[in-house]
Amino acid sequence: MYTGTWAHDLGQANLLAGVEGVTVNVEQLDSHRVAAFLDSERRLLPLVHTALAAQMRYDAGYPPPPSQAGYRRPVRIANVL
Repeated sequence: MYTGTWAHDLGQANLLAGVEGVTVNVEQLDSHRVAAFLDSERRLLPLVHTALAAQMRYDAGYPPPPSQAGYRRPVRIANVL
């Protein structure tokens, strides 16, 4: 999960900080427009690409990496595409 330092978003992100499989990444941005910020730094597309590629590997039957053992997909990749 990516969030800025905007108090409301940061508060919501911190609720998930202890959930297994969730990593909270705080960007130094005092706004709720984190996707626009990441896109302006050309970091958004690689993040989305990596996530989609991982989901496609899982759909193809490959096991998740050890760092995500026990990972359960919340949505089918076909729903994203």
